[in-house]
Amino acid sequence: MTSEIFELPIESITVAHIHSLIASQAEEGPRFELKRALATNDGRPDRWMRDQSAIGSVARDDIAKELVAFANAYGGVIIVGIEETDDSPKRANSIFEPIIPSVHDCADRLVQSLRSVIDPPIPMLEARGIEVADGGGVIVLRVGSSPSAPHGFGRPSNAYVRRGSNSEPLAMRDIQSIFYERRTRLERVARISEEQFKAADDAARHWRAGKLVQPDTNQPIDSSNGLLFQLSLVSSEDMAIDNLPDRFHRKPIRIAKPNIRSLVELPGWTSEWKRGYRSVEYPFSYSSNLSKVSLRADGLLNVLLVRSDNKFHPSWYSAIIAQSFLLVEWLRRWLGRPDVEFMVQGKFEKAGNPAIAHSNGHFDTWVSIPWDSAVIGPYSLTSRANFPATHDVIEREVWDLFGAKRDGPLIVDWDLDLGLN
Repeated sequence: MTSEIFELPIESITVAHIHSLIASQAEEGPRFELKRALATNDGRPDRWMRDQSAIGSVARDDIAKELVAFANAYGGVIIVGIEETDDSPKRANSIFEPIIPSVHDCADRLVQSLRSVIDPPIPMLEARGIEVADGGGVIVLRVGSSPSAPHGFGRPSNAYVRRGSNSEPLAMRDIQSIFYERRTRLERVARISEEQFKAADDAARHWRAGKLVQPDTNQPIDSSNGLLFQLSLVSSEDMAIDNLPDRFHRKPIRIAKPNIRSLVELPGWTSEWKRGYRSVEYPFSYSSNLSKVSLRADGLLNVLLVRSDNKFHPSWYSAIIAQSFLLVEWLRRWLGRPDVEFMVQGKFEKAGNPAIAHSNGHFDTWVSIPWDSAVIGPYSLTSRANFPATHDVIEREVWDLFGAKRDGPLIVDWDLDLGLN
């Protein structure tokens, strides 16, 4: 079985990948489920197959059962519209006829329907219609191992977990195990976030004491006026990237650079990042400013920015956040782990009495920043499709934090080619 359906961004999965699965007779297992059609219990085709007006509750619940089972275990992929063999476990045999009509609309409607019955919502739920002919085709659904588990569906909730090639009801020991694993994940994310906030506090203290220096000149960074900004994106699970510096540098790979104005300068190639202990980093200093971006083997992206100035604009920081979103997506795709959720948190520290642009991008109205220290987040960063909405919420918080009225959303090419193809 080819691994692309687990590793590729779901929007990059094509009919060629489906044919490859069939040619290799891909086998159902702990992370893979096949369904020949939208299920019914009366022998008639599902309503979508008849008039494309709705998806029946039987088909919805049949798929919801498998999704929550995957989310409560190790994540997985469901493909609807593949004829199976009679083997045990079953194997992909052919594209089932009749194919699902208006398959793109069906996939969108199916996700909406699933979200209405799965509780709590699964953060990393993705679906895509793959057209085979005349607008019809198969549907690929994918979920990650969820940090929000256990999940159930229906009223009252039915909860399942994946065992081998079957989805089975949760037993008490499963619930205990899931809660333990979830607590461990949450404690890990909280611990790493707290470590990064403490590091930001230490950096701010050194900066205000005149002991924070530029790496290239070894000169103290001016602290009479300015802002320190620390941003952390922590993976929901330890990504355990083996030999990260060697792997990062082995073959130089282009890293996408969004066309937005940012205070943080990122290199365009992996070979330009410096080695660290189980990490890579890129320090950058200019004038009386400093930025350092680092990626750690456990799945932490951290940005530290110190800018000495007396005037600032909120959009500068929303640009850094957008840039970090795309870097995390690059990391997930590079590792073939598009299912991993990240938690986003940031912290500001002020020195002196700098001002912020108050209401527009023309820099003609300025007000004092009303705090010495402030925090944003945490927020959940899920699939790339949700980046615009998540960034919009965070950007509004940044503007509100500065007591300023947002002019409008930052313009970002969220579909930017990440340079891994």
